[in-house]
Amino acid sequence: MKNKKKIIWIFVSIALVIILIFAYIRIKNFISTYQDEMIQRRNEAIFEDDDTDLEIKNEIVFTGKVAPANTQNVYYNVKTNIKEIHVVQGQDVLKEDSLLTYHGAETIDDQITIQNAKFVSLKEDRDWYNYRIEELKQELEWADPVNDGYVTSLKKEIARYQTLLATNQINWSNAVNEIERLKNSYDDYYIKADFDGFVYKIDETAKNNVSLPYMILYSNDRIVTVEVSEYELQYIDVGTQAKITVEGLNKEYTGEITKIDIMPNNMTSNDTSYFNIEVTIPSEVPYGYSVVIAVKIS
Repeated sequence: MKNKKKIIWIFVSIALVIILIFAYIRIKNFISTYQDEMIQRRNEAIFEDDDTDLEIKNEIVFTGKVAPANTQNVYYNVKTNIKEIHVVQGQDVLKEDSLLTYHGAETIDDQITIQNAKFVSLKEDRDWYNYRIEELKQELEWADPVNDGYVTSLKKEIARYQTLLATNQINWSNAVNEIERLKNSYDDYYIKADFDGFVYKIDETAKNNVSLPYMILYSNDRIVTVEVSEYELQYIDVGTQAKITVEGLNKEYTGEITKIDIMPNNMTSNDTSYFNIEVTIPSEVPYGYSVVIAVKIS
């Protein structure tokens, strides 16, 4: 009788184990299926079907306005009058194009001519000094060492010509430096464009207020300057590509980060630091247009 009960309990135990294993498998499959369904529902809610355009984007977004990459301000020189203006407002210019000329520029060429004329006589003197030095050295080699007076006079003469030669070299260098200085002073009389661009403005009233620029040039190259927080800066570097959206034109472009300021623009504040960065913009985008810049986070 006892053996019979024992056998029954064994069968019951085995049955319970089988039921528990079966139940565990069913529950595990149910949980797995439920998780898959939840993931699918979440993806359907976040990523798009035909009715929406919403998607998760791993990027930082900034907004800004298009500005010239370079600006050249030309101020009126009160010491001399303008001789000739070579451009008009709105005119396109290339780098090194002449913008205006001041009176007095013509005297620079005259002064350079005078300095160049010095080289002719300086060269003749230098050749003569070198010739006499070599000639006196040969005489010194042939001279009788016993004749102290003659030897001493030759040495003094050689020393005199060497002094004259050194002075000649100094005068030559001074003439070269003066010509270089005169050529550099051309910039004070002949004002040229520093870059390719256009004449944005010519302000005649600036002749009476020298604190104002008489002429303003904008470059053809364009940029957008935006602020980046210290927390976002780690994802950005010079050369990083950026997607640029110009809503006013309904177009998208690709730009590049070309400059990141070393110091924040709010250095005196105790708030989060913000750094200015510059992003290139195609020249076809008009100045002043608002743009949206997106930089992907790698």
